[in-house]
Amino acid sequence: MAVQLHVAYSSLVRGAGVLAGGPYYCAHGSAWTAIYNCMKPGTWTPLPSVDILTAQTELLARSGQIDATSNLHGAKVWLFTGRSDDTVHPVVMEALRSYYQRYAAKIEYVDNVNAGHAMVTSDYGGICAATAPPYINACHYDAAGALLTHIYGFLSGPATPTTRTDVPTGSSGPAVIASASTNRPCTSSVTLPEPERPLGTRR
Repeated sequence: MAVQLHVAYSSLVRGAGVLAGGPYYCAHGSAWTAIYNCMKPGTWTPLPSVDILTAQTELLARSGQIDATSNLHGAKVWLFTGRSDDTVHPVVMEALRSYYQRYAAKIEYVDNVNAGHAMVTSDYGGICAATAPPYINACHYDAAGALLTHIYGFLSGPATPTTRTDVPTGSSGPAVIASASTNRPCTSSVTLPEPERPLGTRR
């Protein structure tokens, strides 16, 4: 989704971080193509060529359906593919890298971590090579930190964990898009759960 947002609204979104994703318009609106061609391509379900995808992108841009692709020039893009990811094959991420290279984006490509299909952290989660709930893996690699550093530059160190007691119960507030960096605020409503309710209980 980060790629789709970044390309379609490239005048508003200045960069993207992608863990296991495919090029823009890869699925052509087909759920079958999304699952097979764009995640686990094979002989009978090939990945669409980057030439076709960039041509389609240009067509959509010229018709005004998406923003001008010139906005992608120099965009900061961080791409990650885990060596043990059998959900989205590395060849798909390689195609995404080639796609962004066509637009001279500033790319950081990470493919040297033996991670499964998951969010990768330095010291929290399951076995690094696993693909299993909750899909957060401890791989001695701070994917979120690397992503944000590539897009924003120097970051302060991680915050010290604290217990928040001032969060209003059941309130709505701003939420951020975690997978893309925007030039202007982007908010949506989010409902917070009631705190301190024991697991397994209900009203």
